[in-house]
Amino acid sequence: REQPRDDGVRFPTSGMRKELYVGVGPKAKTELVLAGPYDGRFETAEALKTCVDVADIALQERIREALGGTYGVNVSSNVRYVPPMSYQIRVSFDAAPERVDSLADAALAELTRLRSTGPTKDEADRVRAAKLRDLDGTDNNDYWADELSGHAKQGWSLASIADHEKNAKQLTAASLRQACARMIDTSRYVRVTMYPKNYRRR
Repeated sequence: REQPRDDGVRFPTSGMRKELYVGVGPKAKTELVLAGPYDGRFETAEALKTCVDVADIALQERIREALGGTYGVNVSSNVRYVPPMSYQIRVSFDAAPERVDSLADAALAELTRLRSTGPTKDEADRVRAAKLRDLDGTDNNDYWADELSGHAKQGWSLASIADHEKNAKQLTAASLRQACARMIDTSRYVRVTMYPKNYRRR
């Protein structure tokens, strides 16, 4: 069931699940998609990026390393610029078919933690360090050409390009908590799982 918002974007009113039995091999592929309205502002784009970064760290730690149940976890984002604009946060992983439900529940629990209580100091420190590493060696023409083009297309201030390093250094657990509370909405999501063709759930 879906519910329209005032901005015209349609989102599930609660978790929606779809199961397909078309895959081959021993693995099941699962994708969780969270969505929300997008305003196109630079601050919103930055909040979305940092949420993806911290979610990737949290889920790698919890799902792959702590539970040891998957072949890897991937977190990504996507923005739909055609009005009404919206964004998606996608979490995908491969796992043994019988582990899918427990791992998907664990992933949603981690995302809910990030939304409600925010990341730990260690998670925030790792996100900040990764962003600063990514900014090493950005004093070249290709970097500036890409940034200038991207900011111009989005209508963002060109002067803000020079603030990327400062913004990365200012990332804290508190600022990440605010971003996660805004961008991660686990009350509305879609879960799609592709099981092996001959697999039947018990």
